[in-house]
Amino acid sequence: MVVSGHSGASSDGPWTAQGRPVLSPDRRVRQSVAVNENSGEARLGVQLCRIVPVPALECPHCNAYVNFVQVWTGETGLNDRGNRKLVVMQCANEHCKRTIGALVNASNAAQVSQFWPTSVGGKSFPDVPGDIAETADEAHRCYSIQAYRAAMAMVRAVIEATAKNKGITSGNLENKIDQLALQGFIREDAKDAAHAVRLVGNDAAHGDLATMILDKPDALDVLDLMDDILDEVFQSPAKVARVRANRAARKAAAQQSTPGSP
Repeated sequence: MVVSGHSGASSDGPWTAQGRPVLSPDRRVRQSVAVNENSGEARLGVQLCRIVPVPALECPHCNAYVNFVQVWTGETGLNDRGNRKLVVMQCANEHCKRTIGALVNASNAAQVSQFWPTSVGGKSFPDVPGDIAETADEAHRCYSIQAYRAAMAMVRAVIEATAKNKGITSGNLENKIDQLALQGFIREDAKDAAHAVRLVGNDAAHGDLATMILDKPDALDVLDLMDDILDEVFQSPAKVARVRANRAARKAAAQQSTPGSP
């Protein structure tokens, strides 16, 4: 239903839509404006929208229990009874906004029979610089939804960003990895692991998909190598530094509590 009002000026002449329709926050009303090209008269159009039931689910991306908003609807009749439809829904969490696919009841979208991915597994890297840690976490998330090529591209980016973080910015990735070893940031076996990661990541990053044979075990092996490199460059040194700092603090406290200590 459209409800229109105007100022009473002549309505002769073509009406042209101005701008994009605006949807109200509660998604109940869509407003649009049209202008009479002859008189300049503006007309407000108000369309009452059908309310789409919104399901609440635990988001597999952010793990928050939130409502989802439908952003795409497909055909109905996806089973023998013809009462399900495929939709794409977006998480309402302002810090997430990621999407999932789902099968819902064709007459009540709040009834979700199946959605995917059901879980997205990342990994925390607390002692790794933020941008590198986020990319490594993204690699693990890609792996968890079987996006193995995407995971390998992320892994390659992690290795290169690690070298740059240590001031190694010149040359290609192969040279950067060699410099990480020469400057003592990684051991020789870790260097070999980094080169293995580089070669797999190159195929994903440079579009050599026809020759890229990658299954789940292979992808997991590469992720493990990435984790080992991050552990050697960032996490193990940070752990050792904490142990030394805690030991020094305990020693200082013991000296202060000993009678006659300076």
